[in-house]
Amino acid sequence: MPRKLKFFLCVCLLFATIATPVAGYLYDNPLSFTNSTAANYEADKLNSLGLFLGTSSGYDLWRVSTRAEGLVMLIRLMGEEAKAKECAYTHPFQDVPAWADRYVAWAYAKGYTKGTSATTFTPNSNISSGEYITFMLRALGYGDGATPQNAVARAVEVGLIHEGMYTLNLPFWRADMVRVSYLAMTTIENTTKKPLFEVLIDRGAVDAEKARTLFQPLPQKLYSITGLRNHRLNIEASISGDNIVISGTHAMDDLVSIVILIQETPDTDTYWYKQTVLYDEIVWPNNSFRLYAPIPNPTTPKNLELEVRVENESAVSRAIDRVWLRKDADGWY
Repeated sequence: MPRKLKFFLCVCLLFATIATPVAGYLYDNPLSFTNSTAANYEADKLNSLGLFLGTSSGYDLWRVSTRAEGLVMLIRLMGEEAKAKECAYTHPFQDVPAWADRYVAWAYAKGYTKGTSATTFTPNSNISSGEYITFMLRALGYGDGATPQNAVARAVEVGLIHEGMYTLNLPFWRADMVRVSYLAMTTIENTTKKPLFEVLIDRGAVDAEKARTLFQPLPQKLYSITGLRNHRLNIEASISGDNIVISGTHAMDDLVSIVILIQETPDTDTYWYKQTVLYDEIVWPNNSFRLYAPIPNPTTPKNLELEVRVENESAVSRAIDRVWLRKDADGWY
């Protein structure tokens, strides 16, 4: 074989080897660890609630977990670890180590796992995206028909993850499990119709004030906020009377659409129910803009949520998301 061809094949093999294991949490840039900051941020938040623990070497986010470790993480996230350790349930699996036995028995009784066969759980094999997401769907009450083969698509349907985040059956880093677990906190649990963090509050599994601070941000005065500032987009939102003012510049190719979305939420206890009260999409041809959108008067004096994004045919830049609007004696803020 010619030397140049050998070199080319070696390079291709190297890139294939690098890209494969990180195509989960780092789905937006599979050759980069730029999301390490986000992974640690989410791990910190879960850790502060006692829902994720580290190892002797820290969070160990860039290690692939086993099926047993993934199941333990799920049970801890659901606030059920203490009960699992003391449970008297049994399971039919003959390959479970002693340290994981009570966790597996609990998960089997709760319907989170069915094993890999009638008598095996395969605790030491690397957990895949499909397997962990299957565990999660069952725990959230969406387990009917959920399998590792359809779990990713099913998770997109119920709003747990976004389309394209994960490829079926790739091994999960611990960072991936943190990502899915973090997203699960604001996913609606199917039996109670509440987000998981509210379910955990009801169970007494987490501190209510801390959980709501982390996952249900309170409104803040919106005099001016910069939503996104980089080499392609600079955008700012501010209040002027009864209007939202969206201004900035963009360096995106061709025309862009500037989308302004305002949703009404009945109250802070049921904020996960949203009704669109304003959707405005403005096509803007040049690189600077200043737009006004009237703030709708809500049907009840509750919360409004503002989202702004800029997009064209080749890219979407989410500019401002989850900015809460309220009105008091001084006007909108």
